[in-house]
Amino acid sequence: FAYQRADKITVLFDAFQGLSACRFKHKVSTIHNPVLTPPCQKTVDQVPVPGKTLTFIALSRLAKSKRLDLMLELFAQFHARYPDTQLKIFGEGKERESLKAKIIELDLQDAAFLSPGIRNIYEELCQADIYLMTSRYEGFPNALVEALSVGLPAIVFECHAGMKEIIQQGENGLLIQEGDRAGYIQAMEQLMFDQALYQKISSKARSVTQQFSFENFYSDWDRLIQEFQ
Repeated sequence: FAYQRADKITVLFDAFQGLSACRFKHKVSTIHNPVLTPPCQKTVDQVPVPGKTLTFIALSRLAKSKRLDLMLELFAQFHARYPDTQLKIFGEGKERESLKAKIIELDLQDAAFLSPGIRNIYEELCQADIYLMTSRYEGFPNALVEALSVGLPAIVFECHAGMKEIIQQGENGLLIQEGDRAGYIQAMEQLMFDQALYQKISSKARSVTQQFSFENFYSDWDRLIQEFQ
């Protein structure tokens, strides 16, 4: 009903233009969310090295749709093979108590940590090694592009086709087919041991600040508004 009455419809990804708005494709424009230029970025020599604790990080609402319980299960399998690893999850939400129980169930009290959301997360992102996202579904994942903007390699389930507009496989991140748990853990190992791949992805991930810049965002909205004048 809203689409019928609307003069224009905006979606977050080109891939979304063929969803429920397909009857109204002549009205649809793609406008991505913008990403800020971060106050810090990882340096080229910040790569995983033997003997140093490898830190995974996630920024997320503690909600069922984010599947943080799955993230903990995947990390538990990885941590069993590589004990010198840790996972930090920053966020708030209704699933906090169940996730605390999951950490105890998986015996990860000394390796997986739930921290409250903090206002300036960039310092934590710059200190971490790999960003994880296991969401069942997303719109435009702002936390993911913030992680990419500092040069943090990310491992992401392909929860919708629009993710390919953010992650170019093996170039600026690793995109895992939905449900491929073994592939997800293999990606964690790749980034842990392949320093050349890690450095390439880290370097290219930073270009997300140009791809989703505020200048492009304002330009897209200006162009759309001009159509009404």
